[in-house]
Amino acid sequence: MLIANLPLSHFGMNSPNRTESDLMNTEMNRELQYSTVEIAAIVARNVPLMNEEQRTVYDRIMLAVSAGQGGFFFLDAPGGTGKTFVISLILAEIRSNNGTALAVASSDIAATLLDRGRTAHSVFKLPLKIQNNPDAVCNIKKQSSMATVLKQCKIIIWDECTMAHKHSLEALNRTLKDIKNNDNLFGGTLLVLSGDFRQTLPVILRSTYADEINACLKSSPLWRNVEKVQLKINMRVQMLQDPSAETFSKQLLDIGDGKIAIIISKIIKIIIKKNKTKHNYNNQHNNNNQRYQNKNNHHLNNNNDQQQQHNKHQNQ
Repeated sequence: MLIANLPLSHFGMNSPNRTESDLMNTEMNRELQYSTVEIAAIVARNVPLMNEEQRTVYDRIMLAVSAGQGGFFFLDAPGGTGKTFVISLILAEIRSNNGTALAVASSDIAATLLDRGRTAHSVFKLPLKIQNNPDAVCNIKKQSSMATVLKQCKIIIWDECTMAHKHSLEALNRTLKDIKNNDNLFGGTLLVLSGDFRQTLPVILRSTYADEINACLKSSPLWRNVEKVQLKINMRVQMLQDPSAETFSKQLLDIGDGKIAIIISKIIKIIIKKNKTKHNYNNQHNNNNQRYQNKNNHHLNNNNDQQQQHNKHQNQ
């Protein structure tokens, strides 16, 4: 490494024991800054704590990692089912074996819950106005440090993907195919999406409900290739041991699955009826006030007439 065409030793500094290419590959250095021993201990300590459902999902995805043939998974996991727990163990297992695993999320809050997690826009360099560009690609050059990471990573996990626009997923597919010179889905990279479609869908400015559905990942042609795995057992509720929390959790899932549409319509009818009753009451109240006001005015007019007659009588 040179400064002003002079070696570092000329300035009394020690030269790093790394090649120039390694010094320039900041993205790869970032992904490899961990202790495999510590991560292996985390895996050994936490894998036995998974329930049967979580272990099934874990084993299925790790089988795809071992096969090295790529794949496209969607982990459907409502809140409280241990999605972040399972994802973190998958990342830790790969990293404990000196593998590269990318963890991204659609929001920065969700990204902070994952070890070395970052937002999808930060990692993939997605265009900002991607909703208006169906042919978009990620702003990643083939010779860049990020391209090196994408070529070597064994898995990409995208959390809270349900908030992402379908063009984002399609842009990632085109970019990975180009970087890896591979025409397979996502360039042969194993991609795991996770989230809950019962929650927030893509937010489109000044859009209709149909626009949001059309922007959803399920509307993408890529979605037909996905393999769905599920987590259903709400571990958060089980730990609370609160029957009311379990009932509330089930009600949320039923609302998201559209199973209580009749109840919702009844509630709407009740609200409309209450509003109509309140409106009628207000009208009746206003009418009563008007009649009372008219009566008072009539009474005042009578009093004025009587006073005028009395004054006239006195003057006479």
